[in-house]
Amino acid sequence: MAWWGLGWLMKVGSVAKISTPVLEGWKYLGGASIAFQLLRTSVFGKTLRTIEYPDGDLITVTVRRSSPRALRSAIAAAQPPLFPGATLTHEDVNEVAAFVPPHFTQPVRSAYDVRALLDNQFVVWSRPESEPIPSRGVKLDHKGAEEDQLLAATQLVRRLRRSNDHNMQISRAEEDQLVDLLVDHDRGMLTLYRCFKHSDKEFRRHALRYLYRKLGESENSDARSASVTLRLLDHPERRESENKNSSLSTSVCQR
Repeated sequence: MAWWGLGWLMKVGSVAKISTPVLEGWKYLGGASIAFQLLRTSVFGKTLRTIEYPDGDLITVTVRRSSPRALRSAIAAAQPPLFPGATLTHEDVNEVAAFVPPHFTQPVRSAYDVRALLDNQFVVWSRPESEPIPSRGVKLDHKGAEEDQLLAATQLVRRLRRSNDHNMQISRAEEDQLVDLLVDHDRGMLTLYRCFKHSDKEFRRHALRYLYRKLGESENSDARSASVTLRLLDHPERRESENKNSSLSTSVCQR
């Protein structure tokens, strides 16, 4: 038994002698920093700024696993629902690419690509029905994206007006009023377009609901203004003041 224990100690000593240079090399190669980065991603997460191509909003997400599926799931979970009960999944995120200034993109397809992403880096993603993300010529210009979004929303309204399906077609007056809201950069209409741009039917339903609600509020506001004016005219002090002004003007005329 003693000989067995002695042999075990000798083996441990030989392993320690071999592992010492390895540990020293790991230390000089920055092993502590590498281990910290790996633990930091797992514990604290990696913050990324994601933008849907071609005209999505900027949404910040946190990724705690270095895998493409985890990245897609984080992007999908951060998106607003298309409508109540309809949320996105990782399957709805088709392409993911890292934005490389000034105007390049690099696909993110493997765990190595996810680990290579920096904190607060811009990431562009697209849906299956969207056009492929270009590898160059991409600009993160908010003003240009907003103009493109406004143009696309106006074209969608025009497409509904010209639809051959009577259930989808909107009237000329509805088209004019929806276009007026878009030209005025109405936040409600632009939000509806971002949420329902992939479904003409859903966009039409919610856009008309929003339009008629706005028209109803406008009519109610006009009616309230008219009633306030009538109440002021019928107020006794107002009538007395008007009578005094009338008598004064009559006396002046008589003089």
